[in-house]
Amino acid sequence: MLTCALCASVWTIFAEGLLLSLTITHVLNPPSPAGDRVVAVHYNFLLYGETTAYVVPGGVGFGEYYAAFGCDDGVDPVARDDYALAWHGNQPELLVTGTAADPVWRID
Repeated sequence: MLTCALCASVWTIFAEGLLLSLTITHVLNPPSPAGDRVVAVHYNFLLYGETTAYVVPGGVGFGEYYAAFGCDDGVDPVARDDYALAWHGNQPELLVTGTAADPVWRID
């Protein structure tokens, strides 16, 4: 029983480490007039990717969840500059696009 629990713990640590190693973080431009920033965190596993965007008030500290996007073939659309970011006061408007071969869709 101890052996099974040990194997499960080792597997969990390995899987979490693998997931974290596949995570890429981007700070998107432009910032808001007040200095707020949008941070996009992308991770992929096999043929699926997901980009989650957070708004960081003042550009420093913890971000507030904004939106999530699914990405075909694990492609990172932000790294490919397939996004447009505009600000309306302190409210971001983020459009993440893909291509016909690598579509992107909003999850929420």
